[in-house]
Formats: sequence, C-alpha cells, structure tokens
Amino acid sequence: MIENSGKKISTKYPDGRPYTGEDTESNRYDLTQLYKYPDGSEESEIVMRNALRSMKVQRQSEKAEIARQDIVLDIVSDRAEMVGSDVYFTIKLTNISREYNELTIGHLVINVTTHVYTGGDATPLKKVVYSSLHLKYRQVLSYQLRVSPADYDLSLKPLLIFEVEATANVKETGGIVVATLDYSLTSPTVVIQTQSHCKVNEPTDVHLILRNPFHDTWLTFCVVSIEGNLIGTPPPIPQPNVKPRDRWHMTVPVTAKKSGNGTIFVSFGCKEIPGIHGVTKLQAYD
Repeated sequence: MIENSGKKISTKYPDGRPYTGEDTESNRYDLTQLYKYPDGSEESEIVMRNALRSMKVQRQSEKAEIARQDIVLDIVSDRAEMVGSDVYFTIKLTNISREYNELTIGHLVINVTTHVYTGGDATPLKKVVYSSLHLKYRQVLSYQLRVSPADYDLSLKPLLIFEVEATANVKETGGIVVATLDYSLTSPTVVIQTQSHCKVNEPTDVHLILRNPFHDTWLTFCVVSIEGNLIGTPPPIPQPNVKPRDRWHMTVPVTAKKSGNGTIFVSFGCKEIPGIHGVTKLQAYD
C-alpha cells in the first residue's frame, strides 16, 4: 500500500498470511528509505540533478548530426553485477548506409563517468578510444569494455550508478552518433543465521554476516537495525567501520513477544552503500 503518494511507501510484513485490512499499523513495514531519499537531503538533490542531466544528454543526442542514420551504435550489458565486481559492456557499430558501401569511423570514443555527491560535473572514470575503423555495408564491429572496481571504487558512493557513453563520427558524411547507458550496481545483502523456531519471551540469537565488497573503500558510519512483526523494533546498534574486503559479523539476541509466523528484517546502514539489508523467517510458539 502507498500512503500519501510520494511521502511514505509501506507494505505488509511477508508473514505468509493474506492481507485482511485489520491491524494495519502493526503489520506495516516501512519501505520508504529503500525507494527514495529523504526530501531535501543531499542524495535527493543528486537524483534530481541526474534526471535533469539525462534529459540534457537526450536533447544533445537528438541535435547531433545523425539524420542520415548511416551507423547504428549500441551499448549492451548482459547482467547486473554487485558492487566490487568487474562489469562488462559490448559496444556495437553497424553500417546500415545504402549510399556508401564502406564507411570510416574517425574515432569511436567511449567514456565512463559518474557524478560527485554535490550533483556537479561528471567525474571521469575511464576512457577508451578506437581510431580509423572501416565498416562495409551490414558489417558489425564489436568492442568489449571492462569496468573494474579499480575504476569506480572511490567515486561511485552512494548511488552506485555510472554512465557509459559512446560517440562515433562518420568521415564520409560528417555525421555523429551517440549512445548512452546508465548502469546500476547491486548492493550486497546481510546473511542472517538463526533458528527457524523460538519460544515466546525467551531470547534467541541472530547471527549477522556481511562482507565489504569494495577493494579500497572502508564502510563508515555503520549502524544496524533489526525488526520484525514478532520482535518489534529494537533500537539501532552503531558498529565500527569495516575495512575493504573485510568480513563483518555480530550476534544479536532477539525475543519474540507473541506466537505465530514472522519475518526478521535487518538493515545495515553506512555512508558508502545504500539499501543493504537481509530477511529471514521466524516461527514463535508458546
């Protein structure tokens, strides 16, 4: 359900029971922070600036000299990767000109960029240039681009989004072709280990595990929140900074306040990566 659209996003706890419309508040799980940044925050302004910049890039592409459509330029990514992994893209050039049996691409320029926190100018991450490319009619040229953690580790926080832009100029016609692709890395998840059953009003240990996926970046200002429809919402627990590639773990005792089937939600907050969370089932009996 969505209350006051644009203000709060919430849903029913996934406890395996159908929604009946009763006891709405106690069954509500607030998802607002997973889908939007707080109004007026720095991150919210970044999202707005990125949207405006995307519109500007689109207008620039439309104004580029591509009326003849002699070349089709595509950027393809096969799958989503978690932050800390290599990401591969394929850039494809296809000659579709019926007037020229062969076309020459003066330069194929591939730029990978992101934004700084303040929403200012794009920060360059990687640049690759290919020169003097020749394409016969219907010929396809493909180039693979690898973006590694070394390229983005210190620049992507906290949105985990970068942009790939490819530009090709056709010597015979003077035309320019531009293609762009926004790519979002996925966040890691908190591994939760606990018993599937517990007794009401008796503590049971919940073990939490997370690995920092960054190669050169610490996770800072860390805090852990754990909640559920059977255990309520205990206070958040501050945590020490996590070293690059290090394994963080902790054990939290929780107590079911009522019997039934429930879900435990864990959120690991830090400055560098948004939306780190984990979920598991829990059944409590009297």
